[in-house]
Parts: sequence; C-alpha cells; structure tokens
Amino acid sequence: MNTTQKVLLAVLVLEIAVGGTISWRLTQRIEPPAPNLDRLDEETAAAIESLREKASDGKPTAWRALAETFLGTGFYAAAEECFRRAHEMNPEDLQAAYGLGFCLERTGKTSEAVTVLTSIAESPACDADLSWTCWYQIGRCHLRQENPVAAESAFLKIPEFAPAAYQLSKLLTRLNRADEALPYIEAQLENSPNDIKFLQIRGKAATALGDVVKAAEMRDREDRAEYIVEMEYGLRFLGPLGAKYGLGSRLSRALTLKSEGSPRQQSAALAAALEIIREKQFWNYRSVFIAMAELEVETGQIDAARSLIGEVRQFSQDGPELLELEGKCFLLEGREGDALSVWQRALKMKPSIELLQELAKLSESETDQNRYRAEQFFRTGLAEFSRNRVEASLPWFEKSTDLDPTNSAVFFYRGDAHRLLGNHSKAQADLAQCLKLKPNHGRAIEHLAVLQH
Repeated sequence: MNTTQKVLLAVLVLEIAVGGTISWRLTQRIEPPAPNLDRLDEETAAAIESLREKASDGKPTAWRALAETFLGTGFYAAAEECFRRAHEMNPEDLQAAYGLGFCLERTGKTSEAVTVLTSIAESPACDADLSWTCWYQIGRCHLRQENPVAAESAFLKIPEFAPAAYQLSKLLTRLNRADEALPYIEAQLENSPNDIKFLQIRGKAATALGDVVKAAEMRDREDRAEYIVEMEYGLRFLGPLGAKYGLGSRLSRALTLKSEGSPRQQSAALAAALEIIREKQFWNYRSVFIAMAELEVETGQIDAARSLIGEVRQFSQDGPELLELEGKCFLLEGREGDALSVWQRALKMKPSIELLQELAKLSESETDQNRYRAEQFFRTGLAEFSRNRVEASLPWFEKSTDLDPTNSAVFFYRGDAHRLLGNHSKAQADLAQCLKLKPNHGRAIEHLAVLQH
C-alpha cells in the first residue's frame, strides 16, 4: 500500500469514527419536555426555549436550570421530568433532588415524594435547613395519606422547627393526647408569645384538657395576636424561581424599587410590567395598575392616573383603592366636594385610618369632622390593641369616646383594655356603657359577668 492509499484509509477511518460518535450522541440526546408556552410572555418563553436547547446537550446543571424555570412558571409536570433527569445525571445534586420531591408532593404523588425527600433528609451532605424542610414536607405527605403515626414520627425529628411543632401539636390534640402537645406549644410561645396560630392551638389543647380558665385566656390573647410563624414553605421556594425572567422579573424589580428607587425608576419598572400584562391580557394583575396610578398621582399626572383607573374598571373589578385614587385626583383639581363624595363611598367599602383623616379635613360640618376623627382614633387604638400594645391603645380609645360617645365598640375595647391592665372598676363601667348602647353585645356580657363575680 502506497503513501497516498494509507492517507486515504486514515481519512476514511477518521470519518467513520467521527460519524459514529455523532450518531451515538444523537441517539443519547434526550429532548426536554416542551409544554405549551402560549400563556407566557415572549421574554420568558424565549428564555425557556434557550434553556431547553442547553439542556438537550446533556449537562445536569442545564437540566436543573430548566426545571427551576418550569417550576417558577407553573409547569409542574415538565419541571418534575427535568428535575428527575438532573438528579439521575448527578445524584449528589441535592437541590435537583429537592426540586423533584417538591414537584411530586405538589402534584399529589405523596408516596414517591416521601421516598425522595427522606433520602435527602438522611443524606450526610444535607444541611439543617434543608433537612428540616424535608422532614416537615414528609410529615405533611403522611397527613395527606391519613397516616398519623408516620406523620408524628416525621415531625418528632424536628420538634424545634416551628411549623413542625405546630403540626405535631395539632395532631396530638386531635388524637386526644393534648397533654403531650403542651411542651411543644409552650416552647414555641416562649419564642413567639404573640403568634396567633400557637395561641389558637394552646386554647384547643386547654379545651381538650378541660381547662376552661386557660382556654378563656387564650381566646383573650387571640384578639391581640399576629401571624408571626411562617407555616407555608412553598412561596419562599417558588418566589425567586418565578422572578428570573419576563413579567416575574419586572414585578420583582418594581417591588424592590418601591422602597429604594426614585419615582422615575419605579415608573420605568412598572411600565415594563404593564407592557407585558396588556399584551397577554393578564388583567388579574390589577395591583400593578393601581401602583402605577398611585405613582402618577404622586407626580401630578392626573390624566394618566385616570386612564389607569378606567382600564382597571374596564377589565377587572372596582374597589375602594380605585375610589381613593379617584378622590386624590379630584383633590388635585380642587374639586373637594367630589373628592368627599368618592371617599365616603370608599369608606363604606373599606375603612382606613388615612381615609378617615382626609374625610375629617374635607368635612365642613363640625359634627361630621368629629365623627370621622372619632372613628380614626378608634381604629388607631384598635391597631395598637391588636399588636398587644394594650396600654398604648387606651389614650386613642379615650379620645374617640370624647368625640363620639355613641359607639358601643369603642367602649367595649376600652373596657377590655382596662380589664387586661387590672383596672376592674373602669372596665366594668365601660363594659356597662357598651351594653347600654348595645344590649346584646355577647362578649361584653361575658366579660362583665366575670368581673362582677
């Protein structure tokens, strides 16, 4: 064989090898799922198509990135498939495994979700936060499967995790084991004494144990409690995933700029979001229109604000927020009577301290002024009372009754504040006055009866 023949043979062998490699790669190439993206904005859809192309080349990180984007945009089945592929390619990627477990749980495949989440939680590489989240979701899956024994076992692995402690306490109370629930409830109330969920479950446990005094105390404290402990883990996980591209990204930027950006920056971010909303007819995002209208009012752009208000009314529902904005437009035009009329309608729909302040300023009658100011003071005091700042609420209630001695609700809350502070004679007097104005006020009757005995 001469030199030329050897060269040609070598080239032929190389071509066959390269061709074979390409053919093998094509047979190994797995196409990612392709759900219908018509409901998404163009920017997000284009981002997904780009991520699909990258994922088809076979890198596990690309499959996870695509899975996260599918999940953030609500395509759970596609996300599950991509997370599964990423996890198969790289079993050590706990985030891919968690994404798979999350999708399985959310789509009702609880048995498979338990298997995946348990393997993550028991992995030596799993950190405490992820482990707690997994055991909590495992417990929730068992509850959905009506398997209280397995649910209890899962929650008992993380009793210091507040959401798990709540679910465990609720489960034990329901199983007539309220005495066992008490240590978990009390531990959480020591950390968050004003959390409404733990106060409620403490009251239920007390009722189950026949402790009527403690149950009454918990009902009292519920009136002055807040939602402190976050029970829903999903939003924290999904939120960042949905804010990467398109509308989600622009809304996230607008929200950030609301607290730290200039009016011009806020306007640009909101306008970019509205462009997508109008294009895709996402009229359920009415809050974005309202935020833009508020910004236009602040900068004196009355016509632009009115146009936005009209757009919301055309494609969505009316509401007190729109009436408040409309009143501000009238006020900027010097039409105080029209502003007063619109704000009175808004007040009937949803009272607010700010609205009451404006109505008091605009009212020409001293009687109306005093009525609005009395309601403003009452609601200010009620806000303090609801935050468990009982002593701080009293001066506001007293200002309210000075201006309007006909509101039974103010006398009830003022009496209740005195009762909680140990001023029993003042409490009895206020509760009696409440009943004089409204004889069938059940809670006033109950509190007064206790004070009199």
